[in-house]
Amino acid sequence: MQLRNCTRKTKGFGRFAHRVRACSSGSLLTHCCACLLACPFRSCFETLPRAGGVYVKYSYDDFHFTTSTQTAAFGDFPWRGEPQHWSVPQFLEYLDEYIAHFGFKQHMRFNAKVEKVTQTTTAAGTKVWRLMVHYKKWNHRSEFPLTMEASTMDLQERREVYTCDHIVAATGTHNKWQLPKIPGRKQCAGRHYHSSEFHRLARSGELAGRHVLLVGLGESGCDLAKLAAAAVALPPGGGAVSVS
Repeated sequence: MQLRNCTRKTKGFGRFAHRVRACSSGSLLTHCCACLLACPFRSCFETLPRAGGVYVKYSYDDFHFTTSTQTAAFGDFPWRGEPQHWSVPQFLEYLDEYIAHFGFKQHMRFNAKVEKVTQTTTAAGTKVWRLMVHYKKWNHRSEFPLTMEASTMDLQERREVYTCDHIVAATGTHNKWQLPKIPGRKQCAGRHYHSSEFHRLARSGELAGRHVLLVGLGESGCDLAKLAAAAVALPPGGGAVSVS
């Protein structure tokens, strides 16, 4: 995530942009927001109640980055501590410090879901983008501290329309999870879950005493093999985990 010379990279926008709006506030777009301050940057819309993207939505207990802070931190804001592998709370704290350091918190709109984007032509013949934004207390996990002030938690559900000359869309490649299409899966009598649901399953106790088949041994699969073994072992001698 070490991106440098961001003002140089955004000069193309600055020559002709009047208004720039961004959609989502994951880690990469949070960095882009700092870059866009060199342009007439207006706002960043995020459905979640804080910055952090998929790490807020889908992370599980004991999650740690596989890359150290030496390469995971942004190049224009080095990690202040000793090199380590971030936990999610540490990473979110770093993002909040980054936002505060570059001073673009006032441009961020949380609990704001962009529902529709269309391009239209003004009476002067200029093409602009039109965004329909739905403000609502969306149902998301709440254990992480919020980037926004507490007063905004009292927001009223509403829809607002915004216009701009340019849009930066950064909804990410992992924003919506998918279960693989495995032949015969629908005939299996057991329940099927995606790794993004593990946080809820482990805390609810649904895995206790069950026999679990874990498919996949990528980075998250290796983490979950250990965590699932602990979850199914309650009560002692209860369940078991198999890995495929």
